[in-house]
Amino acid sequence: HYYQQQGDLERANDFYRQGLALAKAASYESGIAHAQLHIGLLALEQGQLNQAEQYMQDALATWQDMENEGMIAQTLRGLGDISVQVGEQRAADARSYFRQALQLAVKNNL
Repeated sequence: HYYQQQGDLERANDFYRQGLALAKAASYESGIAHAQLHIGLLALEQGQLNQAEQYMQDALATWQDMENEGMIAQTLRGLGDISVQVGEQRAADARSYFRQALQLAVKNNL
């Protein structure tokens, strides 16, 4: 987070990818999903929408397997943000992602 907040996107990307490699080596599913989500959010920030969506979809699948509704909601919100940036052809996707995220947020007092 720190490097991304400081605007050093290259260093943030390196940091997240190193974390992903370490989490995969340790078979640490939560760590893998966190790294994938952050790589996806960083890609979104850089306008790399296809890459962002792929990483977030992978993270979403893991969070769903783990039944971690808080992280599912956060990832759905990111996917909604991607759909908004893609434009009108993905407006229905954006609404669906945001609706699901809101339902989970309310359910879990997030």
